Amino acid sequence: MNPLRRLRATRVGGYTWGFVDQVCASATNFSLSLIAGRILGPDGLGVVVIGFSAYLLALGFQSSLLTTPLVASTAALPEERRLVEIRRGLAVSILASLLATIVFVGCGLGIPGQTGRAFLILSPWLLPGMLQDFVRSMLYQESRFRKAAINDATWLAVMIATSPVAWALGGEWAVAGSWGCGATAAATLGLTQLRVRPEPGRHVLGWWRTRIWPFGRWLGLEGTVYSATTTTNVFVLNGVLGAGSVGGLRVAQSVFAPLSLILPAITLPGLPATVRELAVSTRRAMRLSVLLSTTVTSVAIVYVGVMILFGRRLIPLLYGSPFRRYEHLALPIGVWQVAAAAGTGFMIFLTAQKRGRELVAIRVTAAVLTSAFIALLASTKGITGAAWGYAVGNGCAMVLTFVLVRRSYRRELYAGQPCSAEPSSSR
Repeated sequence: MNPLRRLRATRVGGYTWGFVDQVCASATNFSLSLIAGRILGPDGLGVVVIGFSAYLLALGFQSSLLTTPLVASTAALPEERRLVEIRRGLAVSILASLLATIVFVGCGLGIPGQTGRAFLILSPWLLPGMLQDFVRSMLYQESRFRKAAINDATWLAVMIATSPVAWALGGEWAVAGSWGCGATAAATLGLTQLRVRPEPGRHVLGWWRTRIWPFGRWLGLEGTVYSATTTTNVFVLNGVLGAGSVGGLRVAQSVFAPLSLILPAITLPGLPATVRELAVSTRRAMRLSVLLSTTVTSVAIVYVGVMILFGRRLIPLLYGSPFRRYEHLALPIGVWQVAAAAGTGFMIFLTAQKRGRELVAIRVTAAVLTSAFIALLASTKGITGAAWGYAVGNGCAMVLTFVLVRRSYRRELYAGQPCSAEPSSSR
């Protein structure tokens, strides 16, 4: 079956459920910023954003050093072997979550002011949040798409149900607690849905070193660059423009940035699908990647166009009149999103190939250029310049992605063999 027919055959069970799932996940993140903005105002929202950015940093490490290389290495294996690998991965995920919690508490106690408080308010909820993310990825690998959507819907429902309590109590701890209760409910449900238990014993760390680390070290470096750059940019903007601008940019992104919704909906089912296509044919995997990039870019263009023309009034409507001054960010954020969308399928292709060096090169290019332009333009043009800095950096990274994917594709094509599903330390 060619990639187009495969996409059509699995869209109800795969990509459509992925979209439904990500609607719930994005609605949860959006609700967090909405509740925080309404209860705490721009400065309080900035504290929550800083804490949430640190949480995403921890989540990025787990994805890079465990979840993504696990999927890339095992998605094409027989079911019995996959379940053994999932049990081991689940044990490593729990250990990583506990370590991240310790780090967050240490940072919260050691860093004064708003930044330290941002770490502390999310530290109780790292374990369920990171565990849920791992379980959700495994549900997609095992083609349990509907259960994954139900899982994220549970998180959203519990958060909405507890939000009146956060509203009544007020304060950053109450807002974070509402979000964390949803994470706990979703993680508990996810373990029941996946129906596997973590594998006990010390040998899981040895398994991680031999099975995951060869490719994971590259993804870890890529994820470190990405997450550190993202977090650094938040802190730079906080220093240059203040916490209010950090919160305002976050608000604009929540309204004008569609990729936070689209990318996971495509990547979660798309990566294991591409891995399986590579096990058959490099050409088929490339056709699927082109189709995924075209789909994401088309949806992003339509969404951005609607937001530029009609969506600017959503910000004061949702967040209140203090956020009206961020309406004009629709255009630069839209350009940034379209540029990033164009490389979606090709980044999935490189990940499925386990091309670690290429992924790192793309990420470093985006990080250096984005940070440089954000710092330069934010200091001269304010928050508008910062938004355009994101657009320029992602545009340059998109061009490099096309160049490296073409080279990698031709290399595999001329070799006459699909990539192995086993991890390779040479990449």
